[in-house]
Amino acid sequence: MGMESERRKDFDAVYKKYRNQIFQTALMNIRNPDDAEDIAQEALMRYYIHRAHSEVENPKSWLLVTAKNLAYNHVKRIKRERLLHEDEDIESMLGREPDPEDIFFENMWKKEVLEYTDKILAAVLERNKKWYDVLIYAHGMEMPRQELADSMDTTVDALASMLQRARNWIRENYRDEFDHITRA
Repeated sequence: MGMESERRKDFDAVYKKYRNQIFQTALMNIRNPDDAEDIAQEALMRYYIHRAHSEVENPKSWLLVTAKNLAYNHVKRIKRERLLHEDEDIESMLGREPDPEDIFFENMWKKEVLEYTDKILAAVLERNKKWYDVLIYAHGMEMPRQELADSMDTTVDALASMLQRARNWIRENYRDEFDHITRA
């Protein structure tokens, strides 16, 4: 049996064992079954992808924290979208339409950001796996710092120091890419 087959078999076991708990966690946070189902699937997909690069000691905790964070981000996004929709209504009342050229360049910008981010994260993973994990959890999954420090069995100050060292290394080695990504 191949490595991929074993990985898939392990994932299937985790999926069957924790899928309902992940769904319930998401549902408790957002109270919408359809969105909770999407969040559960997203958490499981992220787990599957993460397992390709790293070992997860406690899949249940990893999945439940991820589902909780995804639900939290979903609620924040909905609140932000409601505010944006109110602004869009004003814009449409004023007769303003989005410029196709602006949309094109915004899509190109997003593509460049994704490419640079992938390049930087791959280099960070090669340089220091702990830095990679901290960056993914702190920024990619927006895990609260105290929760992340607890899960890594370290202090918030030590975690902040690790994040700072990782950021400094990125700035030193990928200054152009970093500046391009962070311009807003």
